[in-house]
Amino acid sequence: MEIDPEQIPPGTHIVGAADVYGLQHPVAGQKHHTTCLLSANGELMMYHPNHLTSYALFQVADVSEIEEVEYLEPTLLQPKKYKFWRFCQGYTALFLLVAVISQVYLIYSQATSGFVSLGSSDDGSVSSTDFYFVIGLLIFTLLAGVSFFFPLFYSMRAANYSHEFGTPSRIRLSTKEGDEGYFVAKPLGGKMHSLIFRLLVLMIVFIIMGMIPPSDLLIFVVFCSVLFGGAIVVELGLHHLRNDSLPTEIGYLRSGSMYQFYKTLQDLQKSPEKNEGLDVEPHLASTVQDRLSKRIEEPLSVLYTHESFLDELTEGEWKAMLTANKIYFSLAQIRRCTEKMLFQFIAEKNIKIKPQNRGIKTMMDRLRNEGVLTPEVNKWLELIKTVANPAAHDMKEDVDDFLTAFRAFVSFTTWFVESQATMEEE
Repeated sequence: MEIDPEQIPPGTHIVGAADVYGLQHPVAGQKHHTTCLLSANGELMMYHPNHLTSYALFQVADVSEIEEVEYLEPTLLQPKKYKFWRFCQGYTALFLLVAVISQVYLIYSQATSGFVSLGSSDDGSVSSTDFYFVIGLLIFTLLAGVSFFFPLFYSMRAANYSHEFGTPSRIRLSTKEGDEGYFVAKPLGGKMHSLIFRLLVLMIVFIIMGMIPPSDLLIFVVFCSVLFGGAIVVELGLHHLRNDSLPTEIGYLRSGSMYQFYKTLQDLQKSPEKNEGLDVEPHLASTVQDRLSKRIEEPLSVLYTHESFLDELTEGEWKAMLTANKIYFSLAQIRRCTEKMLFQFIAEKNIKIKPQNRGIKTMMDRLRNEGVLTPEVNKWLELIKTVANPAAHDMKEDVDDFLTAFRAFVSFTTWFVESQATMEEE
């Protein structure tokens, strides 16, 4: 499922996404699923826009509530039936591919050699020869149905109860209160079933095209192309009129694999926590600050001079960029805190901006238009916008990127605090 950034609250940075299904989910119904999102702050959210309500995104849990995360490999419940079904799927896909190629060749032959109608009589009457031919074709079809057509029928039929053959990979979550839940991946055989369905639709379309004389087919194709092109132009125009806001700076996001989602969830779940109000002493080199203590000592000392301001602005969230155990989580916090400062600055300048446009790029553009950002501040914000983007790192550790973004954030924070003091004096 594609994830529309406009449906996600400002300041929420998605670091993991996966399509989730039910344990009793057959392949034939794999389109009916939802998407689970994981934010850098540890929020587990379900994303399922239905165009009827405004609740496209809602939180279901927090990583701090999770006691254990376990990845479970696919399990076969009926191995023999599952293997036979997968054989039937492969057979069906190959059969439909050959049929599609044959129809393409038939259409090409009719276009170059002349169209041959299905009727054998010029006046349209049915002769005894036609009758016997149809009876023979019917008998052949029945015999073929219980022989080489059987795998085709079985692969489609068994897709309605494929969940009885095996359980796909899944993530098991157990909470501190003793509850248990699962995030289930796409049903086994789902990709092949989707391929078969597309080939089947393509074959039916080519069969219909093969029944139309080439001259009429050409006219029909041109007419459909013009109609389809006009519909696209109208839809784009209506979309432009409906959407009077600036384009989103991220664009549509796509869900990833269940295993990648598990690894990201596991990373967050193992982050240092607080126990009974006391800081738990992390083991050696477990946090970003531990690993880079000497390299960030100087800018960090500057940042701590603005500690009270950052605590008030972010309710203490800014410290997560130091206590996180993964650099891409720290980068997400740098970006989030920068967005909060920019939004406060915009509010104080009485500049109106829509909630879905509260990203760094959009707010920078608005402030640049107002002429309130110096070239040096622009440089810091550009660095944060480019580097402190978790999606750009593909969940990989990059110390140099963190150092670049962190130093830029410290410089921008210093400028912001000084500008606040100047505004208060005025």
